[in-house]
Amino acid sequence: MITHRLRLPARLDGQFAKGLIECARDLVQQSEAVVDASAVRFAGPFGVVTLGAALLRRELAGLSRPSYIAPEDSEAERFLEEVGFREMVEHGRVQDAGTLRMKRLSASSLDPWTSPKSMDRVLDS
Repeated sequence: MITHRLRLPARLDGQFAKGLIECARDLVQQSEAVVDASAVRFAGPFGVVTLGAALLRRELAGLSRPSYIAPEDSEAERFLEEVGFREMVEHGRVQDAGTLRMKRLSASSLDPWTSPKSMDRVLDS
């Protein structure tokens, strides 16, 4: 099976929303994936939440966990480690994080990011 390398944009924020949505779409569609964050220079909550939602959709679709390549930029790596992004990518959960952290919320039909139909609309747009 071919492993698809998903190269994240240099900025994980609203300035690169289109690139983030494309990465999220690919993350949900590729059966074998590597999340390559090596080019990331800045990461913010918008990017982390967008990719986190795609990781959840991937899990709900029964796809395997992707592997992860950390950012080369030390500040970006520090932020992503603080929020537990690597753990979320590789394990689907965050054990211990710093002052910020990613957390899976219970899915409900009212939650647009975890509702399968709502997320499909975002990723198909």
